[in-house]
Amino acid sequence: CYNKKVLKILIPLKNFSEVLMPLSNNKEAHMSLSSGFVIFVLFVGFILFILLGCALGLIIPKIPSIAKKKKEENVQKRKLSPEELETAAYHEAGHAVVCHFLLKNVQVDNVKIFPTVKFDGSTGSAGETRNLRLEFTDDMKEMKNSIACDLGGYVAEELKFGTHYPGASDDLFHASAKARNMVLLFGMSDVIGPISFMEYDDASQTGKINILMYGNDIAYKASCEIQKILNDAEERAKDVLIKNKDILEQIAQELIEKHELVEEELSLIFSRINL
Repeated sequence: CYNKKVLKILIPLKNFSEVLMPLSNNKEAHMSLSSGFVIFVLFVGFILFILLGCALGLIIPKIPSIAKKKKEENVQKRKLSPEELETAAYHEAGHAVVCHFLLKNVQVDNVKIFPTVKFDGSTGSAGETRNLRLEFTDDMKEMKNSIACDLGGYVAEELKFGTHYPGASDDLFHASAKARNMVLLFGMSDVIGPISFMEYDDASQTGKINILMYGNDIAYKASCEIQKILNDAEERAKDVLIKNKDILEQIAQELIEKHELVEEELSLIFSRINL
């Protein structure tokens, strides 16, 4: 059953019987060859297993991002109407102007509006204003000014169009959260004083804000303080935008034309207008 020519190629021996006879007569040699073959197969299988694991390790982490990208490609988008584009431009311009004049710890780095949005009926913002953080310690005045910055787009809509739009929902959420934390966590209220409303669960080692933990009277006063911080911030933002209406208009118009302004372009606008 052996092919002598093949074996002579694989094992170049002078006498073929030197291979054949030991295999047929020597059981120990035969078992040794069988064991070697099994070890060889196991080794090859182990190497293939390692290579397969490496390949899967490279592919599997990419599956969610591939699926997400595929999903985003399948999401239908629509172009903003001229009216929507104008609204988004003034909204983001409002943020940029208020942040520039009130915040000392950040610098307005980029302002953009999106000419297309998801066609899913969502009320998300059609633009964004990105700030570069210069310092990381905010005092009470800076936090109040940060809330005014959050409300800059909301106020700009009111000044320009005499109404408000659902796109400001995220801004209102962040502004309200900051005001709430100032009163209930940071002791930044003269009326409430240095009191924390954080209630800890010893079992889970987690905490949550409980505005009622000191009774209804304190809760009412705290709520009034939160509302006052938000109202004052709104008035502060309105005052800045009214005083700098020309800058608001120029940023908004350039956004409508270009859809994006970077830090150098914004600095040029702020520097060349007589304030």
